[in-house]
Amino acid sequence: MSTPETIPSALFIDDAIGESSYFHEQFGYHARSMGPETARLPKGWELRLVPVESPAIHGMTGWCLETNDLAISKYIAEREKDRSFTAVLSRVGLTDRNRLFARLPETELGIDRRWVVTVRISFDFRSARKDD
Repeated sequence: MSTPETIPSALFIDDAIGESSYFHEQFGYHARSMGPETARLPKGWELRLVPVESPAIHGMTGWCLETNDLAISKYIAEREKDRSFTAVLSRVGLTDRNRLFARLPETELGIDRRWVVTVRISFDFRSARKDD
């Protein structure tokens, strides 16, 4: 859940680099701030957050999900854009099949959904090898 301290940071992110921002118009992509309640993530994700710093954000630090944790949440959401995203992550080597399979049991998920995610991960990595 967002705390009062995180709300100004989230608004700053959305205004500075969010959808329809100057950054979005200039570079063609945007960021979206979110709280931990937004995504289904493996246990321990907080310990794997990756700091992002830049002079452009005036001494602030952005904390981003580690790519395998992010991928797990995208596999679970399984929207069309998520399926495309996870396929690219595997193809360009930004996710690791073994890490994904190790983190999947650490994610609260029903057995049927876990099976679907397992198949998607296997498919993405099988497809990634064929593209080489």
